[in-house]
Amino acid sequence: MVNGSIALRLVESPSTESPRSERELEIGSAVADAATILAGAMLEFEGNGRMRGATHAEGAERIARVARLELGMRGEIDNFAEVARREGLRRLRTVLAADPDLRRRHGAAAGDVALREIVDGVLQISGRVAALEIALTTN
Repeated sequence: MVNGSIALRLVESPSTESPRSERELEIGSAVADAATILAGAMLEFEGNGRMRGATHAEGAERIARVARLELGMRGEIDNFAEVARREGLRRLRTVLAADPDLRRRHGAAAGDVALREIVDGVLQISGRVAALEIALTTN
């Protein structure tokens, strides 16, 4: 049982990482959710030359969630983008690690470059939304 052996290794391996706060986990989840819809939109565009309206609407909501978190954590987290990138990638890697064939098919660094690019895309878009909101409220 491949999934069972992965889970067992996670339990047996002592972690040297510091525990994540609830806020960091929330940020990671939001970024990962936005990244998955962005990847889906890219696949739709590649296949059909456009994305479906439902994908667009869901993507907008997920990006807005990341922007709201950034705005809500101003002064609480020094470098939101750094935390968001780290935790979003961590969450995506956890989800992808559940696919036992992924690494076997694509190697140990399966998709890591693509994941970073998609997460960076999410953070660029949400960062612009947050910056616009700040500008609108300060003027």
